[in-house]
Amino acid sequence: MIARPNRATVAAIVLFAVLSMLHLTALIADWDLVRSWTKPFLMPSLTVSVVLAGALRVGRTGALLIAALAFSTLGDVALLGDGSAYFIAGLSAFLLAHVAYVAIFCTAVGRGKPRWWSVVYLAWFGVLMVVLVPHLDGMLIPVVGYGLVIATMAIMSTRCAPLVALGATLFLLSDSLLAINRFVPDAHLWQPGLLVMLTYIAGQALIAWGLVASWADGRGLAPAEGEKLVRA
Repeated sequence: MIARPNRATVAAIVLFAVLSMLHLTALIADWDLVRSWTKPFLMPSLTVSVVLAGALRVGRTGALLIAALAFSTLGDVALLGDGSAYFIAGLSAFLLAHVAYVAIFCTAVGRGKPRWWSVVYLAWFGVLMVVLVPHLDGMLIPVVGYGLVIATMAIMSTRCAPLVALGATLFLLSDSLLAINRFVPDAHLWQPGLLVMLTYIAGQALIAWGLVASWADGRGLAPAEGEKLVRA
């Protein structure tokens, strides 16, 4: 059972929102110090809010959500660094986060098969590869593999609540913009840092709170882990 939001949970949500707005403002205003100091605390503050909401009470699936947010935090920190080594470290951390989300979406959350319209994510993967592959060189295999994982994550998210599927789509969009901005020299995206982080923050929040809301309603949970789910 997941309890209704209490004052501590609401305070954690407010903290997450304030940090997010501050970080996005720093990206627009080129406040590098504020950007660097707020980024590592975005996912931890979101994690605190879902823990306080009782996500861990649903057992393995709740723990996987915390793991996904933890790996995302590691990815955020790694991408603050410059150079290929930091990028690969960040890519690896986010890959594990996406794998954790796939595990959640494939098992105890949602019902039935992915929606028919999830084929759009396969089309997205094809188009993205056409754009990226000519510029990848030695990063070809890691990036193609990563793309397959996030496409799978987005496809499986369509088994879940609409908020979760929307969040997964935004997360996928964030990763796509990041890759295009990094590997395509003449992309010339408008405010790429802002676009990447806006879609990333919104995507993670919608996934996390879409899952929490589903668990609170007792929807989309398989009767596993020996717990009887009741409506909060």
